[in-house]
Amino acid sequence: MVVLLDVAVADEVDRDTKGEQGAFGAYFGVWKMAGKVARAFALAASGQILHWIQFVPNSQQTEHTTQMLRYLFGPGVGLFLIAAAFIVLTYKETNPIQKKAA
Repeated sequence: MVVLLDVAVADEVDRDTKGEQGAFGAYFGVWKMAGKVARAFALAASGQILHWIQFVPNSQQTEHTTQMLRYLFGPGVGLFLIAAAFIVLTYKETNPIQKKAA
């Protein structure tokens, strides 16, 4: 199941505003600004995490650093994937099971 977030936001805005023109700009402005803030936070956090695991650019990494990178890109990414799947499955507009029950 592919979910296009901008389409989901447009559906929610349309349902919430009942076609009021002024509200669309506010919703999409907040949506785009939140995306930019999230990317800025992710960049800052990734730099801090690399510092914590003692990553040194352009050099051979220690076993500790290599192991921590494995954890970050394996189970770390997997946890975010599971969280995203949970959010999508609980959103009633994208869940075909909940659509049929409604």
